[in-house]
Amino acid sequence: MIEKLIKGIIAGMICVFLGGCGNMKDPIVEGGTTDKTDHKAPKVIKSKEITGFSTSFYISGEWSDGNPDITYFFNIKKDDNGKLVASETHTKVSFEADTELLTELQKVVDEYKLSEFNGINKVTAGLPYEYESHTTSILYSSGESIHFTMNNDPDAKWTRAVYLVFAEWFNSKGITTLMPPKEDAAITRIDIDIRMDGIYTEYSGIIVGDEDAIDGENYLLQKSVYDTVKKEEVMWKFVKFPDDYYDRIFEILNTFDIRPFDPYSALYGEGRENENDDDYNKSKICIYIVTADDKHRHIGVSSDSDLAMLMPFIGELKEYHETLFGRSLDEIKKIELGETYEDVSVKLGVSDGAYGSGFIGDLYYLDDGNKAVIYYSDEKGAIINGGIGGIVSRIMVVYPDGTSKIIKDRG
Repeated sequence: MIEKLIKGIIAGMICVFLGGCGNMKDPIVEGGTTDKTDHKAPKVIKSKEITGFSTSFYISGEWSDGNPDITYFFNIKKDDNGKLVASETHTKVSFEADTELLTELQKVVDEYKLSEFNGINKVTAGLPYEYESHTTSILYSSGESIHFTMNNDPDAKWTRAVYLVFAEWFNSKGITTLMPPKEDAAITRIDIDIRMDGIYTEYSGIIVGDEDAIDGENYLLQKSVYDTVKKEEVMWKFVKFPDDYYDRIFEILNTFDIRPFDPYSALYGEGRENENDDDYNKSKICIYIVTADDKHRHIGVSSDSDLAMLMPFIGELKEYHETLFGRSLDEIKKIELGETYEDVSVKLGVSDGAYGSGFIGDLYYLDDGNKAVIYYSDEKGAIINGGIGGIVSRIMVVYPDGTSKIIKDRG
């Protein structure tokens, strides 16, 4: 009896090492591929009404807070009470599914042509964890279905799209578990480049020589302004970093969520390219941030829609920096009525923005926290929007409470 048992074990070992025995059904050999694909499975699904959804996949990186490099298991199925519930197994989140979620998932199915995977059942064994096989099943009200099993691709765009649909949908229900963590590490560096309307403005740290040092400090905060149309430098100025500089930057960053514009963000960066456009006449915003935990964030956008969404954030960054580089009231008072727009630009540099309904006056930040506004008019006294081609007709100071005081006026 024992002899027969030993012979059986030996025979089994031989079968494994030789890649299988004739009487064994569908052996899985390490490093080998098992293919049970149903080639007759339909590749076109007519229905768009999802009634059930199940998938799992591994994604590299920390896509949800505290969960780096894991496999997620997403399901949409009826619970014991007959309600259709969406859930993710690892993070233990769940919520009753609705049409919005099912519709967004169907968009992913269509965009990435998941129906073309239908029937595939092909697995290579012995691969690293991140490439192990996973199964996806999608059920439809028509009775149609999509079902496929294949080795995981950590960089597959469709899995990231599915994750994003679930993450944002759960987030809309007040469940933030699947959302990536916001940066909470202190900021140690920020470079800001703003190219708008032919003007290139940069705020960044710079190491200067001893002749330009301020109070013995050689690492200073710089502001440089370059006119890309005239190809000339308008301003280059240094100031000491305020003690609370990076704290203020952190506060501003926490007011806005700029992760959707970061091409290197694990979640949001999918499909977004870092726009390295060397055309300095094209409007663009570039931001480079380094945090204390040595994470680097790169923002580079130039599309009209992205620029419009980022402008409130850029406005706050710029306004804060201009309080550090602002002109003095004495400089503003030296501007005379009747001087041209070009004269003022030479004396004060390019304005810090526009002021008033319809963007009538040019705005300048002052070093005392107030603002100065310069209005221009034509020879007949009619105000010129933006001032180009006109002469100075009024100068006033605007205080933080919204009140103002006229400094000079043509009357």
